[in-house]
Amino acid sequence: MRFLQTIPFITVMMICLTVSVRADDFYVDAYYGCDETGDGSQDNPWQHLQFALDSIEGTAENPHTVYLAKGVYQRVDDIGSGITPGDYISIVGECANETVIPLLWLTNIQGSHVSDVAIGFISLINLSDAILSNCIFSAQQSHAIAIFVTNSHVRISNCNITSAMDVFQIRYDSHVTAKNCIFTHYNRINHASSTSSPVITYSLLDRNYPGEGNIVGDPKFVRPDAFDYR
Repeated sequence: MRFLQTIPFITVMMICLTVSVRADDFYVDAYYGCDETGDGSQDNPWQHLQFALDSIEGTAENPHTVYLAKGVYQRVDDIGSGITPGDYISIVGECANETVIPLLWLTNIQGSHVSDVAIGFISLINLSDAILSNCIFSAQQSHAIAIFVTNSHVRISNCNITSAMDVFQIRYDSHVTAKNCIFTHYNRINHASSTSSPVITYSLLDRNYPGEGNIVGDPKFVRPDAFDYR
């Protein structure tokens, strides 16, 4: 998915891609994986994302990427709690339209990168440089806010953010940038209690928002109610 800043319009396509992988990558498949007999390899994946994250340890010298097959990934011990990655572990979905993490909590970790997944609610707390790319954010009914940020620096790019009362709640010493994104069907970009505002550029929004290259319009998705954002 690519956006050109020199053109006066924005097109978003969520495309399922085949990616090259490293030897220290791990795999999770909600439908065909198994936590008991799997080893996290491509041929023998784990089933549950939190199990995979708890089974590996990333470092600055040896970061890991967890690849998710299409499916829904939530905690089995407490579905009301979010998936919690550790340090230097990236999460990459097979296809944002069909790889879903309802709740994702990133707290006090380094080297965070999440891409190509659909997220109902994400909490980002005490992060030095979190990167979210090629994702779909669609707020769940229990969370009127799609993206909660506290004491964190967050970079968001090439994402589709929709169906939220308030897109962001940004608190304390935080800095959030969003570039080449689409914002639709929201009440406000920023929650009233936020202490800072996101810097949004080269994005399409429902209404005017200050920022270089921003435009107002309807992306005319095929069927957003069915996560078809073509």
